[in-house]
Amino acid sequence: MPSCFATSSSIEICLIDSGCTSHMTYDQELFRELDKAAISKVRIGNGAYLTVKGKGTVAIEGHTGLKLISNVLYVPEINQNLLSVGQLLEKGYRVLFEDNHCLITDAQGKEVFKVQMKRKSFTLNMIEEEQVTVHNEDNNAMLWHKRS
Repeated sequence: MPSCFATSSSIEICLIDSGCTSHMTYDQELFRELDKAAISKVRIGNGAYLTVKGKGTVAIEGHTGLKLISNVLYVPEINQNLLSVGQLLEKGYRVLFEDNHCLITDAQGKEVFKVQMKRKSFTLNMIEEEQVTVHNEDNNAMLWHKRS
């Protein structure tokens, strides 16, 4: 059973989370594909269970182009979008935490995201209604596009 240990209540960020076993989002509009028949439960940090109302694919635009993130759980009651470090590793991504940054590279070693630590967390900030913009040290922008 998937579990999640995020405690932040902000709904404007996607948290890169090493304590979460599955990618999760509360926002149905982020999905490019969503199987609403994939119903299950997820345990959150306080021990409570929330209903998973689907599973699907979201698209994230990074340095190397569009990346499809599969097996994202749709959990409307969760208060945080979560990107699971463990699930990224299983899919061949490399995740490195170093010098107050989180660097995510794809299977070919190309940088996908470089996120600076803020308040002891690594978050993709949702700046605009349609996208998240994250700047790395070189001011290269990466986008997380909402897809219907």
